Amino acid sequence: MRILFVSTLSHIPQRASGANSCIDEMAHALQERGHETAVLCALKPRGPLFWRTRIQAALAGEKPFIEDHRLGYATYRGYDPINGIPEAIERFQPEVAVAEVGQTSRTARALIEAGLPCVAYLHDTTQDTFAIDPFIHPRLLYISNSLFTQSFFRERNNLLSEVIRPLVHPERYRVHSTREVVLHLNPSPRKGIDITLKLAQQRPKVPFWIVDTWGLDRRQRADFRARTRRLSNVRIFATTRDPRPLYRRSRLICAPSQWIETWGRMATEAHLSGIPVLASLSGGLPESVGPGGLLLPPDAPIEHWLTALDQLWSDPTAYAQIAARSLAYAERAEIQPKHIVERFLESLNRVQATPAQGIGEQSLHPQPG
Repeated sequence: MRILFVSTLSHIPQRASGANSCIDEMAHALQERGHETAVLCALKPRGPLFWRTRIQAALAGEKPFIEDHRLGYATYRGYDPINGIPEAIERFQPEVAVAEVGQTSRTARALIEAGLPCVAYLHDTTQDTFAIDPFIHPRLLYISNSLFTQSFFRERNNLLSEVIRPLVHPERYRVHSTREVVLHLNPSPRKGIDITLKLAQQRPKVPFWIVDTWGLDRRQRADFRARTRRLSNVRIFATTRDPRPLYRRSRLICAPSQWIETWGRMATEAHLSGIPVLASLSGGLPESVGPGGLLLPPDAPIEHWLTALDQLWSDPTAYAQIAARSLAYAERAEIQPKHIVERFLESLNRVQATPAQGIGEQSLHPQPG
């Protein structure tokens, strides 16, 4: 099977997010099963990759989408992925497609109109996902990355979807941790960096590592840098495709998110090594963190966050119990790679086998998650 993933956002290495990691790991997992995969995505107009791509485009006669294989599969990068679908189809010859993060419903419509059966994978609840009502078609199946996402779109858009959790391969994340630092991923205000920096300020003897990823504008980044310079117990790290060196030192993950999270991939990654997560009761985080951490309301007073941090940092008995629960939670069936890949392939096979006309709505009804 030849499978085309389409995102209206940029992809690795220009964008590092849970959804990007999900696309990347699934593309590789399907290749390992003997399938051919490719990604069509946006190109950010900045950075080394942009300039290399533009030079390649000039040398290739200004092709709108330049193909590279740096990730181990064909990646077509350009300015308008939806309008680039016909070009990607002509060059890659896919048999089925996956509408990914960004303008998911609009992407799904374009893929169906181009003649490709499609699975639309819902990763977020932003307005871009469905600018208007979701597009519905017999050869289109919606899947959600969590029970929360499934419920959100069922209640808001009357949309039925299956649940397939994000794919996380244990061997890419599992470590033996020395449990020395608190790790925070992404210094965006909506990811709760204000709370994390307040914790660091109030607990100067606790080392905090913060991974600078995406989502900050110039003003926010300048403010973040200025605040961290005043904290001697905070270190900043650039984003990396291999987080194991970070997890090898982590005692806990701090994720006091202030926006609607649909999952919480870092919780799954951390739990594989028995690393607990201190997170907010936001969206799908309670589902991904489960018993493997502590959860507080996003607007909880800083004193409550400090109490939870102290429990995980200074109480050996409580920490050992939660760490053991996080390790056990990582063994649940619905997040095992084999289960996820098989469910994903079943979805692709189902839409591919659906005739273009006359099948009704059988592909719209969810299966057990």
